[in-house]
Amino acid sequence: EPQKTHVSTPKAPISHGSLTMGDASSEMTSLVAVCILGVLTLVAFNFQSAEPKIDAWKDFEAFEDEELEGPALSWLWMLQLLQRIVVLLLAVIGGPLVMIVLQQRSILYRPEVAGRRISTGQKANPVAWGLDYESFFFTSRDGTKLHAWLLSSRKEVEVKKPAILFFHSNAGDIPQRLDFFSRMCRQLNVVILAMEYRGFGRSDDAEISEESMVEDASCAYQWLVNYAVVDSSQVDPEQIYVFGRSLGGCVTVRLVSWLLGVDGSARSPPTETETSSTSSTSSKLPLPAGIVLENSPNCIADVATHMLPFLRLVPRSLLTWPLLLDEWRSSDWLDWIGQVLSKDAKSLQVCLLSAAQDKVVPPSCMEDLRRVGQKHRSLEVSFHSFQRGDHMGTYLLAGEHYWHCLRHFLDDDLDGSEK
Repeated sequence: EPQKTHVSTPKAPISHGSLTMGDASSEMTSLVAVCILGVLTLVAFNFQSAEPKIDAWKDFEAFEDEELEGPALSWLWMLQLLQRIVVLLLAVIGGPLVMIVLQQRSILYRPEVAGRRISTGQKANPVAWGLDYESFFFTSRDGTKLHAWLLSSRKEVEVKKPAILFFHSNAGDIPQRLDFFSRMCRQLNVVILAMEYRGFGRSDDAEISEESMVEDASCAYQWLVNYAVVDSSQVDPEQIYVFGRSLGGCVTVRLVSWLLGVDGSARSPPTETETSSTSSTSSKLPLPAGIVLENSPNCIADVATHMLPFLRLVPRSLLTWPLLLDEWRSSDWLDWIGQVLSKDAKSLQVCLLSAAQDKVVPPSCMEDLRRVGQKHRSLEVSFHSFQRGDHMGTYLLAGEHYWHCLRHFLDDDLDGSEK
C-alpha cells in the first residue's frame, strides 16, 4: 500500500503549459531549416563554376579526336547540371533526415518543459487543487523506480469508486496535469493513478523508448490491480480503466497487447502463427474495463509527416524501423487486439476522443483508429469528435460535452449496455 509523502510548496508558481509534440517539431523545423540553408549555400558556391569541366571527360573515346562544340557541349552541360540537382536533392532531404534519425528520441520524448523536469510551487501540490493524494514510488521489473500519485476528491463517504490509470503525453510531469485531474475527480467521481515514465518527473533517469514505456505502463497497471483488492482500497476492482492522451494513447494500446501476451520489445503485432503462441504467455492480469484514447497517433510516421512536411518526399515504406526506432503503430496493434479478442470470445470497451482543431495529431489519426476498431465486434467503440477542442485542452474548450461523453462511457460499461 502506498505511503503518503510530503510535497514541498515553494513560492515560485508553476507553469501549467505542457510541451507537446508540436513544440518539439518546431524546434526540429528550425534545425532542419539551418541545415537546408547551409546545404543551399554550398550548392550556390558550387553552381558559380557552372562551366562544364571538359577535362573530366577526356578519357571518353567519343571525345578523343573531336572538339566539343554546339549540341555536344550543351549535352555535357545538361548532364552536369542534372548531376548537381540530384546531389542537391539528396543533401536537402538526406541531411535533415539524418539529423532526425540520430536525434529522434530526444525530439519525441521531452521530460523537460521550459528547462525544468520537475514542477515546483504551490500549484504543483494536489492539495492546492482540492485533492487527496498519496505520492509513492514502485519498482519496475528491471529495477527502475517510478513515481506516481494516487488521487481522489476529498473523502466524505467510504465508497468503492472506478479507477483510471492515466498515461500522459510525450512531455512534462504529472503536476502539469493537476487541473485536468481535479476536474476529472469532481466530474466523474473516480480515483486516478497518474504515473511518470522513467526519465520523466521524479522517476529514475533511464533511456526512454517504446519498450521501456510499455514496461513502465505494465508495472503501473499491475500495481493498481493489486491495490484494488486490498480491503482499505478506494477502488472497485471491476472498474479499472486506462486513459491515454496523445502519446499516452499509444502506451495504452501497447499495454493491452502486453496483457494479451506480447512483449514490449515487439516492433509489430505477431503473425497469425505467432499469435497462437501468445495465449500461453499472456499476463494473468485481467483486461481493463475499458480504455480511453484522446488525440492519439495511429502511428508516429503519420504524425511526423504531418509536422515535418518535407518527410513526405521520403517513401512511406522507409519510415519504419530501423529509420524510426519507436514506431508506435497503434492502428496495427488495435487491429491485432480485435482479432485476438474475437477468437477468445472477449470484448473491450474503447472510447475515442478526437479534437477537430488538433494541430499536432491530425484528426485523421483518430479516424483511422475508429475505422480499425469498428472492424471488430470484440471492440465496442464509441467515437466523439469535438469541434471546440485542440491537442491538449479539449477538456477545457469542449466543456460539459467532454465530461458527458466520459460519464456516458463509464455508466454504460457499468450497466453492461452496448454502445
